[in-house]
Amino acid sequence: MATRWILHNPDLSVSAFALPGTSRPEGFLAAKKAGTLIELEPGKTRSFTVPTGLKNADELKEAHS
Repeated sequence: MATRWILHNPDLSVSAFALPGTSRPEGFLAAKKAGTLIELEPGKTRSFTVPTGLKNADELKEAHS
């Protein structure tokens, strides 16, 4: 799970990301009930790759057309 926050207006362009999470947006208890909760044993690790980047004005126009 990843939480993404984006604000774009005439004055600001801001992005924020919170990674990783252990449950879906519906929350811990719902994920546990659905069997989608991610749990790791002590000492274990899990890796995530998160591609990020910026688009120029032409790329943005193309993406929204």
